[in-house]
Amino acid sequence: MTGESYVQFKSKMVVLSNGAKQILHPKFYLWFPSLVSRKDRVILSDLFLSRFHYFEMIKKIKQSGLKKITIIGGSHSGFSCAWTILNGPAIYQ
Repeated sequence: MTGESYVQFKSKMVVLSNGAKQILHPKFYLWFPSLVSRKDRVILSDLFLSRFHYFEMIKKIKQSGLKKITIIGGSHSGFSCAWTILNGPAIYQ
């Protein structure tokens, strides 16, 4: 090891919430190798909070019966993702 720390979690879906407009860190799948085969279950919060992607992900969550979702990040976008998953969007019809 090179002094880097690692985090282990169990989840069926990951929402990355690092604020504003995001990119996936180049080493993300090195840090979380178990997600390499499940790239379709990793979404950045700016995409998740958009109308089309939100409805697609909620449909996927309901169809597959996912009950564990991990939100990595914080601040307002992390809160917004968690609130939207639990309560639904305020303005989408």
